Amino acid sequence: MISSNNIAHLAAFLASDAAWNITGQWISVDGGITLRQAP
Repeated sequence: MISSNNIAHLAAFLASDAAWNITGQWISVDGGITLRQAP
C-alpha cells in the first residue's frame, strides 16, 4: 500500500538539488506493481 509519505519523499527528492539532472521522466510510485506486470 502506498502512503502519502511515499509521495512526499519523492516530491522532496525531486525538489532537491540531488535531482538537478532529471527531466521529462515518468516516475511510478506504486510499490512495484508495474514491475510485476512486465512479461
